[in-house]
Amino acid sequence: MKKQTWILLAVAVALALFLVFRDRLSFGGGLSWKAWKGAPESLVLVKAGKTTEFAKADGRWVMGPNRYQADPEKVKKLVEVLSTNRSFQLVTPYPFYEKYSLEPTNRVEATLATGKDKRTLLIGKAAPTYSHTFVMIAGDSNIYQTEGYFSYDFTQDLEQFRDKTMFAFTADDAVALEVRDEAGRVLSLKKVAEAFTTNTNAAMGQPPRKVWKTAESGKDANNTEAGDLVANLARLTATAFAAESNATWAQAVKKPIAWQGVAKTASKTYSLTILKEKIGADYQAVVNDRNEVFLLNEDTAKRVMIALDKLK
Repeated sequence: MKKQTWILLAVAVALALFLVFRDRLSFGGGLSWKAWKGAPESLVLVKAGKTTEFAKADGRWVMGPNRYQADPEKVKKLVEVLSTNRSFQLVTPYPFYEKYSLEPTNRVEATLATGKDKRTLLIGKAAPTYSHTFVMIAGDSNIYQTEGYFSYDFTQDLEQFRDKTMFAFTADDAVALEVRDEAGRVLSLKKVAEAFTTNTNAAMGQPPRKVWKTAESGKDANNTEAGDLVANLARLTATAFAAESNATWAQAVKKPIAWQGVAKTASKTYSLTILKEKIGADYQAVVNDRNEVFLLNEDTAKRVMIALDKLK
């Protein structure tokens, strides 16, 4: 076989190997960017023409035109992708965008901003390494891979970014309770220090035990039921959120209630209102500092809705 034929065969084999393994090969070039300066103020995600904006308000991340509260941990993961030191390894300079889910209809365009300073990353699918993601940098037509398996974080259903934690406080910090039932009856409780004459802790040099009593008469309340109620309110989590086609927050607060509970700490009031009107098997509910209607499944709602008579 002639020398020229061997050369052609070698070139053909090399080209075939390149086509097979090019996802795992680097062209040798790369870029990097430094950590973001300043506290991020906004994050905008665009996919297939649909835009979702996250913004900082009063120290919290809110999302969308209704400024619903966003899950802080989930938004933090997105912000970290765009704000930390990051290197980019060149995968290909050629426009194989569909192969890497980086075509305009499939990629996610993520833009982080502080004031007028912006940084944009175009995010495609995860790399076969399971520890990298295919990306593009705004203004650069090359395709890169960068460390981190974060494609799903940006492409999950936007509803999953809403914060389902409605209340988060320490149950022991509650100093007052008020419960209203659907008949309009109201019971108020307060937490007081038990007198040393009935407190065995005094003999041991411990502080007096705190107990629940009725606010009006000072009679002993059912401390077990009161403690369960405070604990349920302290870690209240929504099952899901109601569509605005069912009820806006302003409409919901005017509807008949099934139960209302208020817990007070020294610094804040936490108020939960559960409506009589259900959506399917779920109860609709609102809290005092969130402008959204959420749902509680029947089991959760029944655990929270402790009857007045049980608290006495």
